[in-house]
Amino acid sequence: MHSVCGLMLLAAVSAGGLARAQGPQPLRGPQIVAPAQSVARSAPLSLQSQLGAIPLVSPRAAGQASRLRTVRLVQLAKEGAPMGEAREIDCPETGCQQLLSLVVGEVALTFLADFQFVGDGAYVTLQPRSVAIARVVEFRQGRPGPVFIKGPAETVLRDRIGYVTIPAASLRRTDVAADGRTLASGNVYARKQEPDLVLKVEIEPPRARQ
Repeated sequence: MHSVCGLMLLAAVSAGGLARAQGPQPLRGPQIVAPAQSVARSAPLSLQSQLGAIPLVSPRAAGQASRLRTVRLVQLAKEGAPMGEAREIDCPETGCQQLLSLVVGEVALTFLADFQFVGDGAYVTLQPRSVAIARVVEFRQGRPGPVFIKGPAETVLRDRIGYVTIPAASLRRTDVAADGRTLASGNVYARKQEPDLVLKVEIEPPRARQ
């Protein structure tokens, strides 16, 4: 009888100890598990996101982009009469490019006109876009490259620019004839006495974009 009671008492003590061992343990400190969404929000921003928050256009450039300058072009005949209607091009204040169809020797050819505006004038460049023309040379100076029209930006700029076109089949001896108006075909040299085409250029002062 004493043995049975001792066994029951031992079983009760063992069960209580096991229950205390498996029961909830007290927290040693605050443990907060953040959700996955909160972790993602706290991640550092990418470089692209950081740059996107920085204005890449300066206030001065933005102000220039909001203004336009109108360029009027008309091709003139030898006697100075207009050939066709005048072309009007609205350019940003920094400059622009425009494809033009101009007549050279009674043939319509394509050229690219480039306008770059600076504080004391404008640069005008004419480049061929036809396989029949190799180069375009400014007539007065006899050299390629831009023609500078000098004048304050807030005034109307005007000029007449003559150009000489060099056919693609022409052979030019640069070591003998440094002037672009002098062309060579074999042993025969010919100096052009007048331009192949003349452009009348008018550039209006900057105005606010409508």
